[in-house]
Formats: sequence, structure tokens, C-alpha cells
Amino acid sequence: MTQMNSNPYPQNRDFLNAIKRPQNCFQDEELKQCQPERRRGRPISWSGRFAIVFKLESAKTSWGVRCFTEPPEDDIRIRYDTISQYLHSNPVKSIVKFEFIESGILVNNSWYPIVKMEWVEGETLDTYLDEKLKINRMRQFTLVNLLNGIEGMQKELKAAKIAHGDLQHDNILVTPDGKLKLVDYDEMYVPGLEKYAPKREKGHPNYQNQKRAYKDWGERIDDFSFNVILLSINALFHQPSLWEDYHRKNDNLIFSKEDFIDPDTSKIFQVLPNINNEKVQRLTKQLQQECYPIFPSDWKAECKQLKRRSNFNNFNEALEFCYDLLNKKYSQPIPNQEKNKINLEIAQIHLDIVKLYHKYADYNRARDHALQTILNGNLFSVPNINSIYSQTHYELGLISEEQKQWQKALQAFSESLKYQKNYHTEEKIKKVRKRILLKQILQISSGFVGLIILSFVVAVIINILSN
Repeated sequence: MTQMNSNPYPQNRDFLNAIKRPQNCFQDEELKQCQPERRRGRPISWSGRFAIVFKLESAKTSWGVRCFTEPPEDDIRIRYDTISQYLHSNPVKSIVKFEFIESGILVNNSWYPIVKMEWVEGETLDTYLDEKLKINRMRQFTLVNLLNGIEGMQKELKAAKIAHGDLQHDNILVTPDGKLKLVDYDEMYVPGLEKYAPKREKGHPNYQNQKRAYKDWGERIDDFSFNVILLSINALFHQPSLWEDYHRKNDNLIFSKEDFIDPDTSKIFQVLPNINNEKVQRLTKQLQQECYPIFPSDWKAECKQLKRRSNFNNFNEALEFCYDLLNKKYSQPIPNQEKNKINLEIAQIHLDIVKLYHKYADYNRARDHALQTILNGNLFSVPNINSIYSQTHYELGLISEEQKQWQKALQAFSESLKYQKNYHTEEKIKKVRKRILLKQILQISSGFVGLIILSFVVAVIINILSN
């Protein structure tokens, strides 16, 4: 009896070889009766990021068979069963019938899962747009119908509380009669899947908010992608030349992930406001606003959580988090009072890192971060910085003391005392001054002793020479 797979996962060529003989590689009776669509004797396939798709035909019907080219997540069966059951009670016109088959296809003597789905004849969204934009006649009529179809699909999914999870050009098919169909349901959300967010996939980066995280999983994860698609088509309706300027074949419509990472420097975001159309301008502003992170009101708790273990990685994460708060633009403005608090926190984190490096005797890095602490306060004129300044200079004094650099230690402790009076610092200054005085005495003494010895040696030499 053939066992389930324990070998390295098969790749495209392995599936291509297996699917040439449907009677041998499938357990499903309907698929056994089919033949793969071929071109020049070779099965035709469509490849994605984690799967390859084949079209299988019989006298009665056609099926799409989706084979995974990487091991699917452990809960894939639960996910597809939950989706199937929910859609049975809440059918959606744009979602085709499908079945997840765990022992679906036999490759190299091992069974692998497949998704068997109703075959849809149509073109991917980007191919469809590429063709229609080249035809001036009826172009606007076609784009209006397409926009209506996408808006209708969005409303239908929202009404059913469903999200596709990876809305992009390859997963939206336009049928010959202009209807829209969705394919690839690996990342789909339906009620009941709240605890089963896909861990590996977060959608195509040219259609996703770069802030999308595990916690965003739910029925609204398509909102951003729909905005990208609707804005793209609306903009192309008014300015078709955007396709030539910003479209990359098989990769996007007119936006890329770089536009979402930094909308302020994005070329497409600079061009779109020039289109004299209220809807385009409204959608542009909305999409651009979504790219900016929301200023977290509980940022202090987040920062505390990041550095809770007091190690370099955690402190650096907290540091990066605070710099992000200041350097990025937010959909909520940061009050000046909060900016001062964030700057104070940055100075404090730098000081914490100074102490860590000091603990591990990495004095150069400790001094670097001490300098960053001081610069941070000077640069932003942070109120209440004196205590951190005092502690930073004190730490530098301790480092110099350990390295027996007494003058530097005295200077650092004196600076510390200048910012904040402290009994321990005063005692340190007294101690270091004694050290410096002792060193000077020793230097003088050693010089005096050396002079006596030298005089004695000269006298001996003269005496020898005179004899």
C-alpha cells in the first residue's frame, strides 16, 4: 500500500510527469476519467507562488486541479472544510465549487493533497485590462462594467462576512460574458476560522497594506486590496497611459509595495491627484492615508513589552519602535507633548544600552550609545532630560575609571554632577581626584628617584674613567 508523503516536496516537473496518466495518479473517480489539456503533447499548467494548476477535461465537464509545490500548513484541511461548509449555507456567485482532497495525487510513490475545483474559462484581471486598454472603441464602457462587477463582488463578500485574503490580478478571472470569478482560497476567511489565520501567506505584496499582521485576520482583510484595484481601474479610465508607465507584466496593475511603504515619495501617488475626478482623488487620499501607521495611544506599554527581557535585541527593537513613532507620518498627528515623551524614552533606551554594553565590557559601543543619548537630548531639547544626562555621564565616568583614564573619569563625573546633584557622584569625584593626585605624586617621585639614580651612575662612570 502506498504511504502518505515523507519525502521532499515535488516540484512542477514532478506534477507534470504524474498528471500525464490521470488513471494512475488520482483517486477521485471524476478526475480518473479526465485528460489534461495539452499543447504540443505537454500538459498545460499555470504556476503561482506555492502551487501549480492543471486543467483536466472529460466529455461532460472540466476541472481545475491545484497541486501544492510547498507543504501546505498543518490546518489546511480544517480551513478548506470550514470554508466549504460555510459556502454551502452562504453561496457566493464569484466563488466556484471546490473540494480539498488530502490524498489527491500520487507523485513518486507518495500521496499529496490537491484542491479540485470547477474550471472557469476566463482571463486574469491584468491580461483582460491589457487587452481592453489597447482598444479605444468601447474601452470606457468595458471599464465601467468591470468597475461595477468588482464593486458588486465586494458588496456580496461583505454581506456574507467573507474575505478572500489574497485579492490580486491572478486570482480574479473575467469570463467571456464579463462575469468575475475568484480562485485560490488558501487564505480565505469565513466565520469559524478566527483561530486559523494562515501563518505563511499574507497576500500579494503589490496589493497588501505593508502593515498587515496576524492580528488583522478577519472579514475586513480585503478592504485595502479592493481599494488598490478600484483606484487603479478608476485612474486608468481617466488616464489609460498609466498602464504603460506603471504596469509590470504578471506583477501588478499600477501600484507596487514600494508605493505603500513610502507614499510620500511614490511617483504614482504624486500623479494621481492631478486627475480631475472626485472619485479618483477621494480613493487616492483614502489609500494613501491607510498606508500611514496609526499613532498608538498605548505606545509606552508597547515599548515596555519590547524591552522587558533587557537584552540587546529587545532594547534595539524598542529603540526602532520609538524612532518609527517619530519619523513616520501617522493618520493621527502626534501631539508635541507625546513627541517629548518619545524623545525622552529614546534617550532612556540608549542609556539602558550603555549600561548593558558596560556590563559586558564593550566600552566602545557603550561610548557610542552614550553619545547618542546626549545628541538625542540636544537635538530635540527634551524637557526633563537632566536626570538621563546625569546618569549617562556617570556611566561614562565609571567606564573611564575601570580603564584607569582618570582625567576622563573626572570630566565625566563633573558633567554628571552639573546636571544633577548626587552624593555618590560627589564621592566618586573625590576618589578620582585622589587617584589623579596620587598618580602625579608617583610621577614626580619616579622622576626624582630616576634623577638620583642617574647622578649615581654618572659619578661611577667618572670615577672609573679617572682611574
